[in-house]
Amino acid sequence: MTDVLVYSTHSRADTARALLGAACRATGGSVRLELYGGTGSLYQRLGPRHGPPAPDIVLWFGPFAARAASVDGLLQTYRPTRVPDGAAHDPEWKWTALDYSPIGIVGPGTISNWSDLAAVPRLAVADPERSEVGLSVLLASLDRARQMESDLERGWTWWVERARAGLVLAEDDAGAVSMVKDGKASHALSLATRAAPLSGLAPIPHAIGLAAASPSTETARRLLDWLTSDAAAAYVTLSPWQAPSNGLEALLQAAPALDVEWARQQYTAMRHRWAQSGFGPNLDS
Repeated sequence: MTDVLVYSTHSRADTARALLGAACRATGGSVRLELYGGTGSLYQRLGPRHGPPAPDIVLWFGPFAARAASVDGLLQTYRPTRVPDGAAHDPEWKWTALDYSPIGIVGPGTISNWSDLAAVPRLAVADPERSEVGLSVLLASLDRARQMESDLERGWTWWVERARAGLVLAEDDAGAVSMVKDGKASHALSLATRAAPLSGLAPIPHAIGLAAASPSTETARRLLDWLTSDAAAAYVTLSPWQAPSNGLEALLQAAPALDVEWARQQYTAMRHRWAQSGFGPNLDS
């Protein structure tokens, strides 16, 4: 069988290796994996700065860069043979949700929903200006305000009030969690697997799709069918195939579905707005 080349981000490396290893054992296929630092690097490699060899399958962190790649014609339309009910996907089936990361809290006490965060003494979060995780959390919170309160500005007001109450920014998600351990924050808002999921905030779907320039399309489609099937559910953190039993269904029902296209359109603007907000360097002064 022809090799299938898969692109992924470093943040998804463990999941990619576990999935692809299981897929090779199950299908008898052969896969090569190339890792990139973030979705921006992956997108550039796939599109504007592409070079041989072209990938067949792309495994993204989150759905936003995947949606941008879809709009820009870098992914091809393909609906997997079987898709779990309710799984997020591109309107044209250029990507499908492989699994989800819930936005959760690390720290003492029983904080179970978004409104509880207002009461924590000092909250750490990955800086949305520097971190893909942080920006994903910011976009999810703003989208929640936009959909549930019909007012995006209420989402920004929440962050202004949170900064006044106590907010510290980390370089990345791991750094935010470490701040709790080091006593620099009482709690951290995180996508880490150890974080307790927060009800009321949409979990982040991670996308997978076929590259438009795939040189082995038919073989890649068969592999993608396996990767998005219930057989692969054991190798991801929060599979939509197991939504009723793994907690995903409850999280999806407790919050408005993440509007991926809105977030894509706002991605750069919201990062710039955060950078100009004054939340960062002067919070401890």
